[in-house]
Amino acid sequence: WEKSIPPMPTPRKWPCVVTYHSSIAACGGYGGDQYSNVDIVEVFNSDTSLWFTAAPLPVACEGTHVTVINDTCYLGGSGGEEDGNMSIMCASLPSLFQSTTPHNQVWTMLPDLPHGGSALTNMGGTLLALGGGAESPSEDIHAYCPNTKAWVKIGSLPQAYGAATAELLP
Repeated sequence: WEKSIPPMPTPRKWPCVVTYHSSIAACGGYGGDQYSNVDIVEVFNSDTSLWFTAAPLPVACEGTHVTVINDTCYLGGSGGEEDGNMSIMCASLPSLFQSTTPHNQVWTMLPDLPHGGSALTNMGGTLLALGGGAESPSEDIHAYCPNTKAWVKIGSLPQAYGAATAELLP
C-alpha cells in the first residue's frame, strides 16, 4: 500500500465491496452496534481520504455477492434459503457513489434469486446467478431477464455448489 486510509466508520465483517473510479464502497456486512446483519453502505473517496455514509441497502445482509454491468451494481445472494437471504438489489454506481445523503433511495429490489448463496457474475451484459442453496446445493445457472423481470434457467454447472463466487474474464 502506498498510503494508509482511516478506518471504516462502522466495524464489521463480510461486507460486499465494489469500486468506482477512485472510490470504494463497503455494503452491508455483519457487525455494527447490534452485531447482526447491517444495511449500512459506507464509501471511501481516495481523492479526499474521507469516508461518508451513502444510501443504505433496502435489506440488511452479509456475505453477499456483487457484479457490475454497465455502471449498475448488482448485489445479493448471501446465505441460503433457510435464512431467507435470496434478495437481490441493484443501484446505479454514479448515484450510489454520490449519495452523500443517507436517505436517498438509490437501490431497486429485483425478484428473489432462485437459490440463496448464488454467485453473481456478468456475461456479456447479462446478469447470471450460478449455483447456490446452503442445505441443497444447486448446479443451476439462471439469467435475469429485465424485460420480464424474471430469472430463467439457461444451463447447469458440472456439479452443485452451495456457496461459490464467480468472475468471468474477458
